Amino acid sequence: MLSEPHLSTKLPATNATIVQLDPVAEWLNEESTENPTPRTLPEHAAYVIYTSGSTGTPKGIIMTHQSVTGFISWQINRPGFAKGSRTLQYSSLSFDVSMQEIFSTWCSGGALVCVDEEKRRDFVQLAQTISDFKVERLFLPYVALRQLAEATQQPLLLREVITAGEQLKITPAIKSFFARLDECRLFNQYGPAETHVANEYSLDEDPSQWESLPPIGRPITTARLYVLDREQQLSPTGVAGELYIGGVVARSYLNRPELTAERFLPDPFAVMPGARMYRTGDVVKYRSDGNLEFIGRRDEQLKIRGFRVEPGEIEASLVKHPQVAEAIVVPTRQDDSDLALAAYVVPATPGQKPEHLREFLKETLPDFMIPSHFVMLDNPPLTPTGKVDRLHLPPLERTRLELKQQFVAPRSPLEEQIAQIWGRVLGIPNPGIHDNFFELGGHSLTATQLVSLLRNECSIEVPVRVIFEKPTIAGLSLSVVQERVARASEDDLATLLGNVAQLSDDEVEVLLSREVGASGAST
Repeated sequence: MLSEPHLSTKLPATNATIVQLDPVAEWLNEESTENPTPRTLPEHAAYVIYTSGSTGTPKGIIMTHQSVTGFISWQINRPGFAKGSRTLQYSSLSFDVSMQEIFSTWCSGGALVCVDEEKRRDFVQLAQTISDFKVERLFLPYVALRQLAEATQQPLLLREVITAGEQLKITPAIKSFFARLDECRLFNQYGPAETHVANEYSLDEDPSQWESLPPIGRPITTARLYVLDREQQLSPTGVAGELYIGGVVARSYLNRPELTAERFLPDPFAVMPGARMYRTGDVVKYRSDGNLEFIGRRDEQLKIRGFRVEPGEIEASLVKHPQVAEAIVVPTRQDDSDLALAAYVVPATPGQKPEHLREFLKETLPDFMIPSHFVMLDNPPLTPTGKVDRLHLPPLERTRLELKQQFVAPRSPLEEQIAQIWGRVLGIPNPGIHDNFFELGGHSLTATQLVSLLRNECSIEVPVRVIFEKPTIAGLSLSVVQERVARASEDDLATLLGNVAQLSDDEVEVLLSREVGASGAST
């Protein structure tokens, strides 16, 4: 506690150490009144912040004074910045956005409004705090922005909202939220912790015209952006590549020289000798309007049945569905089965169940990019920094609950045999006879496995193409009976007729069509 003698006696009882300022003031009076010579240079470290690493070991990023002052100067001087505003201090100090919140506010004469952990997680309370303290500026990750938009009922005085850290998706709730705000702008910013803000996109003032997946914009004044192919050559407009950021970047990783050399590379496109660029690992492409479009992470690229798949591309396609607010696509594997894709979907309207997602994706994506499983979430789990916590998504339960049709049990011994093999291949207990093999996670390789097991264990011979033509247990069983009847001798037909009680109605109809002719089959 800093105090003075005439005030100390008025303080309440405390265990804090009290430092009297009078002796300090006397000491200061003996010093020079001239400004001291700055000892800090632009390349000196301003702070070290830790971020997760692909190996599980966090890496410390050394940010310089030049890096911090560069993006703060750009922030407070760009058109549309609300100078002197009250800013909500939402981000924790372990998240690099907190530096932007704090210093852009203080350097522009604004005030920080701090919130505790309870209000940070409860968006109804958070909205009330924003209203009570007349907050004008917000920095929020996308998921937090969406939840705030869904929870807010009262009018707010917001003038500027900045989102970063995750890909922005414009949901109906977000459109409605900004439509109710008077002259509030939304800015979509991008930048890894190693560069902080690198580029920004300002959304049009009319929320009804916003794209569902806005781009991440153009470089700020301190950054240079390069989209490079695998040979580190510039990619043309419209062609995806990895994003490299030049200009003002972090100095290095703390005590990690090998990792520093791997991610901070010489900038071959810069005029200044010794310039470096940071390899982001993000896949992007330039649009025809000059803005960058975010696609996904290169290190999240998967190989599904021999094809390279970018989960971010599937997520981007899913959120274009009018009933989807958010989508997270992750790899999944059960037992010894092949790697498959699972999509965790947050509906645009709480309680809603988006329909026909597979059919929607098939309009733009190849079959190997269609997720095998869809799981509905009210809200995804979040990390302390407000990003989606992919490591703590709920476990995938392989069931038939996502199918629209009602469950119908096997009606004959043949359907029962096929259902048992079917369930083992897909890892799903008790599939219904009208369930679609491919909607339950099947694909070309599992179809081959199904055919092999039917042949070896049940002496049922069917070509793989039949699985695609008749992708249900009922359809496959009927196809088997048709083949048997077509090849049966008179004695075999008599045996089949003697066991007619063990056949389904469809199978009996096939049998009778051979025995008494097509005209009497219905009888």
